[in-house]
Amino acid sequence: MKNLLLSLLFIGFTSSINAQNYTISSYIGDDDEYWSGAYVYDFLYPTNNLSSWYDLPFDWNFYGQPVTGYRIAHDGYITFDNSTGNSIGANTNIPDSGGPNNAIYACWDDFTDDVTISVKTFGATPNRVHVISWAGLNYPGAAAWSDDIGVDIKIYENCGDFEVVVFDRNIDSTSTYFPMINTTIGCENINGTVGIEMPGSPNYIPSNPNWSSSIYEVHRFTWNAPIVNNASLIGVRIDNHLTVGDHTLKGMVRNEGDALLGSYDINYSLDGGTVQTTTINEADTIWTGDYEVVISTIDWADEISWDVTNSGGSIMASGTGYADNNTYNIPLCVPAGSYTFNWYDSYGDGWNGCSYEVFDNNGVSLTSGVPTSGYSGNSNFTSAGSSCSWYIASTIKNSNKSEWTHPIDINISSASDNYELKVWVSNVNGQNDEMNCNDTLIEYITGIENISADKKVIIEEWTGTWCGYCIDGAVVMDDLVSQHGGNLIPVVVHDGDPMEFLDSLRSSYTASGYPGALIDRTKPLSAGIYENEDYGRGSWDTRVSTQLSQFTPVNINIDHTWDTTTREIIANVTLDYIDNSAGDARIVLMILEDSLTGIGQDWDQANNYDGTLGHPYYGAGQSVVGFIHKHVLRDYVEGGCFGVDNVIPHIVSSGSTYQHQFTYTLPTSFDANQISLVAAVVKYIEGNDAQYVSVRGQRKIYNAESVHLMDLSTPPLGINENKTDLKIYPNPTNSILYLSEKTEYKIYNILGDIILIGNNNIIDLSSFNNGIYIFESEDLRTKIIKE
Repeated sequence: MKNLLLSLLFIGFTSSINAQNYTISSYIGDDDEYWSGAYVYDFLYPTNNLSSWYDLPFDWNFYGQPVTGYRIAHDGYITFDNSTGNSIGANTNIPDSGGPNNAIYACWDDFTDDVTISVKTFGATPNRVHVISWAGLNYPGAAAWSDDIGVDIKIYENCGDFEVVVFDRNIDSTSTYFPMINTTIGCENINGTVGIEMPGSPNYIPSNPNWSSSIYEVHRFTWNAPIVNNASLIGVRIDNHLTVGDHTLKGMVRNEGDALLGSYDINYSLDGGTVQTTTINEADTIWTGDYEVVISTIDWADEISWDVTNSGGSIMASGTGYADNNTYNIPLCVPAGSYTFNWYDSYGDGWNGCSYEVFDNNGVSLTSGVPTSGYSGNSNFTSAGSSCSWYIASTIKNSNKSEWTHPIDINISSASDNYELKVWVSNVNGQNDEMNCNDTLIEYITGIENISADKKVIIEEWTGTWCGYCIDGAVVMDDLVSQHGGNLIPVVVHDGDPMEFLDSLRSSYTASGYPGALIDRTKPLSAGIYENEDYGRGSWDTRVSTQLSQFTPVNINIDHTWDTTTREIIANVTLDYIDNSAGDARIVLMILEDSLTGIGQDWDQANNYDGTLGHPYYGAGQSVVGFIHKHVLRDYVEGGCFGVDNVIPHIVSSGSTYQHQFTYTLPTSFDANQISLVAAVVKYIEGNDAQYVSVRGQRKIYNAESVHLMDLSTPPLGINENKTDLKIYPNPTNSILYLSEKTEYKIYNILGDIILIGNNNIIDLSSFNNGIYIFESEDLRTKIIKE
């Protein structure tokens, strides 16, 4: 039984409309950031004509017939007919043999062509989801991005269904464009003889979710019959590397059926052996009373939440998941006593005009507030005693999630144990799961001796020249590099400026804020399965230090050649495992360029700290001209941010070695003197239901290595490439080198490996072996000798 509390519930309507073929089930509320890993993302800006032909990325049937692709209409529909023509805006009831036919009508009406349409594909075979999105559907006369409608079509590969999701209707009832809303939502077959539509079509008026996922309007189209009892397994949480002992298996399921999710079974087996089953019950005790909490929202309502606690600190009621410009009345059970209303804001800027008020059963206000700033606050009130009643029910409606913990631990008896772990959900609400396409996940686990290789940490930062706070991210990054030297590998991913490219990292991990950073692409379990992996700069130092102490089974070495004439790089990445390993691990090779500058405002770095005393960029101007952009990610050599598959097996024994050769032609626009190669062993998860965010925190980096690009055909004994006033002495030295001024520098060995990074005027080489090294700063690249 869960804690007894009153939660704010958005229990949406569910309707089932029977037709010959498709059934529509409608819900209120959907996940917003539940996708991760988009590998196709196209934008188009339409004319009055239908779009060019888009191929579906997987086999799919529509009305029982295979379809291979579609054309997009700016009037809010797609057609699987490959004929060219104009977008038809005169919507009708369906079915209608007059056309367009063979179509899915997401929000069909006579819209302008001033709309942004995007096409995405999420996930991995066989659980991909293909999404067509219209952002800013508007009527003639309306300004762009105002008085508009936003809607998606989501086509599911394995389960064969599709959804229409309305995520915005920014046309309120007072708008001059409101009377124009007369839409059709539905679908029809190839000749318009069979179809189904939402009641109210062709004059259907969508709701206004205002980009708040908790009240998205979702219409699921299911072939032949509605799906009542169905749960998808969207995540399994267990470390791949396990010491001897017992280990707990956790995970998450998502309700995909019409019925509330009251119970389900979680099953697992190791290498196909004995099945371990537990039943998860999701019945909550719901308290209600005749007191009331009133939440009135204006802007940024999705940031706010609250709870009411008694004098002992127990939560009596709570709420979250609000939309802008709404009023919510929540019944409250509070026996006689003293209470505290606690408010929270995830962004830290107060409630942006939203307010709360608590009333007793006579309508008397007990406490109220309009939080104006901060992350949290509270106010106290006294209850004379409300009426209280309760009932037991599931609160997990369609699209909501349930977290589970299996009571039977997985035992690792020795370091030689390794297994294929199969986990699946069944017996939903005591009935057969009606869709088996999304039930099962596979993971790989192994025992370890806990012998760790030399750990290096990758920090991948989101930034952009337009971002005024990102200049502080650069300062924090410099401090971290100085602190951790070669044990930290900085990678900077640009957005919206000349250094941006289609990196796939931002969409795979969701850049939630700028500047933000992934630290080895992971987040601890205690932080929550569904949180984005990126951290604000205030957490980078702590997270880097924590990751440097983590176990890794593998050392990485990069041997490379560089042909200055053809500009071809051949890099052999070798993995030496000193302990066992498990999981879908892959090799990624990144191309980084340092010290990038350019002319023009797109290259100048915005600076919000021009007026901040004590900041390194105080007085540097609101835009820093000639800013040097460091550690810039320029490309992936092969396979994108997750790299190359089929090199590392799912189970690896200690002592194993694997190698992959990468070949890359360096663009002439890249400065070869500033190029580094970064190799990493990364974990990939082929998550169920198209990469739900349950995979977040688990697609981590096992280890990494970085080398500077060098022409090693002849030893760099005569390096002295730049003229500068910087002096280095004594050289040769037996311990300490002195620089004539403080500067940022890197020290490489003769193979091009970075072995020291610093930002000072004294370099201690006492721990180095005698030999030749290479010193590099912004203005100087020269040989140094340790004797």
